[in-house]
Amino acid sequence: MKTKFLKSVLLLIISLTLFSCSSDSNDTPAPTPEPPKTKVFVTRIDISQIATLDSNGVTWDLPNNPDIYIKLFDETNTLGYTSNHVNNALPTISNPLTLSFLNLSTTNLTTGQLKVQLWDNDLNDVPSNADDFMGEVPFYINDYTIGSNKYPAYAVKNVNGNIVTIFMTWQ
Repeated sequence: MKTKFLKSVLLLIISLTLFSCSSDSNDTPAPTPEPPKTKVFVTRIDISQIATLDSNGVTWDLPNNPDIYIKLFDETNTLGYTSNHVNNALPTISNPLTLSFLNLSTTNLTTGQLKVQLWDNDLNDVPSNADDFMGEVPFYINDYTIGSNKYPAYAVKNVNGNIVTIFMTWQ
């Protein structure tokens, strides 16, 4: 009886060893890569800092702050938008100057560029004065379609003390 029992146990062990299911493959399918985006919408621009001095090394519009407005240019250097000016603006990180948009977009995600130019409106101060160019912050769209952080919701750049954030929606 002992022998029969031992044979049964041995047969069970051999059967389990031979017929056990071992697989190195993962039954979970690989994630499908997200299709590449073909269009980006710029929905908002925040200016959170401006250069403190003008090209002559003088503070903007003493004794007041500059009357800021922006111009937006695309990759063909075509002016696409000019905002109204904000009198005596001094944007900060906690209180940025915000401009929102409805239909600012591009499908050129390879060489597309958005240039944000900051200007100081001097026409209201002295009508014969020309407006002061405060600086330009370029955003190259291709920078936001590659790498590990593709298609971000926003991008921040600091060029010569002008800090500009663009907010984007991708399709």
